[in-house]
Amino acid sequence: MKPAKTLSALLFLILAAAVWADKHYTLPKVRIEAQVLPDAGLQIQESRTYRFSGSFTYAYRTFPKNDVIRYSGFELWEGERAYSRDDSKAPYTFRVVEEKEQWRVTWYYKSRDESRTFTVRYKVEELIRRHPDAGVLYYQFIGSEWKLKQSDIRILIKPPAEMAAGAVREWVHGPLWAQSRIETDGTIEVECSTLPARTYLEVRALYPAEAFMAGPMFDEPVVEKILQEESAWAQKANELRQKEAARREKLAAIRERIKPALAVLFFLAAVIWWMIFDRYGRRPLTLSSQGSVGDIPDDTPPAVVSYLLNHRMITSRDLAATVMDLAARGLITISEEKESKSLFGKPYSKTRYTLQLNRKAWQQRQAELMPFEQALVTFFFDDLFSGQDAFEMSALRKESGRVQKFFSQWQKMVTAAALEKNYYEAVGSRGMVLGLLVSGVVLILGVISVILGQLWGIALIIEAIVLFVASLFIQHRTADGERAYVRWKALKSYLKKYQFRSLEKSSLLSRLDRYLVYGLVFGLYKKHYQQLTASLGSGQESVYLPWFVAHGGSGGLTPASFSASFSSMVSSMTSASGFGGGAATGGGGGAGGGGGGAG
Repeated sequence: MKPAKTLSALLFLILAAAVWADKHYTLPKVRIEAQVLPDAGLQIQESRTYRFSGSFTYAYRTFPKNDVIRYSGFELWEGERAYSRDDSKAPYTFRVVEEKEQWRVTWYYKSRDESRTFTVRYKVEELIRRHPDAGVLYYQFIGSEWKLKQSDIRILIKPPAEMAAGAVREWVHGPLWAQSRIETDGTIEVECSTLPARTYLEVRALYPAEAFMAGPMFDEPVVEKILQEESAWAQKANELRQKEAARREKLAAIRERIKPALAVLFFLAAVIWWMIFDRYGRRPLTLSSQGSVGDIPDDTPPAVVSYLLNHRMITSRDLAATVMDLAARGLITISEEKESKSLFGKPYSKTRYTLQLNRKAWQQRQAELMPFEQALVTFFFDDLFSGQDAFEMSALRKESGRVQKFFSQWQKMVTAAALEKNYYEAVGSRGMVLGLLVSGVVLILGVISVILGQLWGIALIIEAIVLFVASLFIQHRTADGERAYVRWKALKSYLKKYQFRSLEKSSLLSRLDRYLVYGLVFGLYKKHYQQLTASLGSGQESVYLPWFVAHGGSGGLTPASFSASFSSMVSSMTSASGFGGGAATGGGGGAGGGGGGAG
C-alpha cells in the first residue's frame, strides 16, 4: 500500500472513531426496587442513570411477551416529574407499543452532555407460582438483550409481608461476582458492581406458600427439585471461581516474568527499526538549487513534477495541468464564451469553456508525446466524444463515470512515466515494509501486554504508532530525485511567495505560460494567477497565451478582466472532471428480561 493511501486509511479510522465518540452514553448506576404482592404479582420500579455524551432525544425499555407473565400499569418518571402517556413524541411524554415479540416503552426528552435518571414503574401480573410447599419467584430483573454494560447495580426485593429471614430462600444467577443476602425482615438485596453487555441478572426465591393465597395453585411440590438444581449450579459456580482464581494467580506470575522482557522489547524494537532506517532510509546530502530559483528547471511534464513534489500522488489538478500543457504546446485551444441570460427578470451571465483539438498538429507530433499525454488526447477527442474536435468542459460531468474510470488508469500511466525518472530509491519500499512489520509486531505485543495488565504495554503501543508513521518515510528520493525535488520546490516557493513580481516585465512574460501550467500542480490560488497575468497589456494575451481565447477574442480585454477569466477557467477545469481535490452459573430460566437503549 502506498504511504499516502495508508495515511488516508489511518485518518479515516481516526475520524470515524471521533464521530462515534461524539455521541455515546453509559449506564453508571442502576437501582431496582420490587415489591412481591399477595396476588402473586410483582410491583417494580427501575431507576437508571444515563450519562450522555452528545445529543439524545429518547430512550426505551423492552419487555418480552410470553405465556407466563403479563405487564400492566406502565409509568415513566424523572425525579418527581411524571411523564404523560401519548403518541406525540414530545419531550416529557412516553408511549407503549405492542410489537410481535415484545412490548416497547419509549420516552422522549432533550439532553446533551449531562446525566439524567429515569424511572420506569410497572406491574408483572401472576409471576409467583404457588405450589404446596412454596411460592416461587423466578425473574430476570435485567435481561441479556441490553447491548451496553451497566454498573453499580442494586436490587431490593421486598416480601409480601414482613417475615423472618429464615422463611425466605434466594439464589442469584448471573456473573460470578454478583452478591446477595437476606435482611432480617425477609428483604432480598442483590449487588453487582458491573454487568457486562448481553448478560442477564436474575433472582430465584422461595417464600411460604400461604403468603399467596390469592394466586393460582400448582399441584406438584418444587422445593426439593429447586434445591437440587441450585446445589448443582452452585457447585459448578464454585469450580469456575476456583479456576478463575488459579487463572489469576497464573496471570500474575506471567506478569512478573514478562516485566523485564517488555522493557527489553521496547528498546530492542527501536534498535531494530533504526537499523532498518540506517540501511534503507539514509537520504542523500541536502542539495541547493542550481541557477535562478525563478527558472523553469527542465521540460518535465507537470503531472510528473506533481508526482515528485506531492508524495507520489496524482490528482485531478494534474490532469487539468496536462491539458493546459498540451494547449501551451499548440495542440489544444481553450476558449471562453460568456452568454447573457435572465432569471425571474434578473440578468446574469453563464460562462462556457470549450476544448478544441488541433488534429493536424496532433497527428504530426504524436511521437513527441508521452504515453499518458497521448492517452488523454485520445480519450477526450476520440473515445469520449466520438471523434469530435471540440467539446464543452461541462460535458465531462455528464460522463463522470467514464472519466473516473479513465482517470484511475491514467494515474498508473503517469506513475510509470515518473518511475523512469528514477526519482525514488527502489530498495526504499523494502525498508518501508520491514519498518511497518516491526511496528505491527510491537503493536500486537503491546495490546497483549495491556490485556495482561502491564503498563509497559501502553508504552509499546505508543512506540508502535510512532514507528508506523516513521516507516512511511523510509522510502526516499535518489540523488537525482533529490536534486530535481529541490529545484522544483524552489520554483514552487518562488511563485507562491509572489517573488516573480520582482522580475522585469519582459522576463515574466517570456515565462508566463510555463508559470501558469506548473502553477496548477504547485497549488497556486486565484490571487497568484491574477498577479501573474496582470502584467499583460491590452491585446498581449493573444501573443503570450494564444492557446487561451477569452470572450471569443482578446482584443477588448483589460489585464484585470483577463486575470479573472483565466482564474475562472482554472476553477472550471479542475472541477469539470468530477473529482474535486483530494453469581451462580446456570439459570436463565427466569421470566422477564428485555433490554433498552437511547438515541
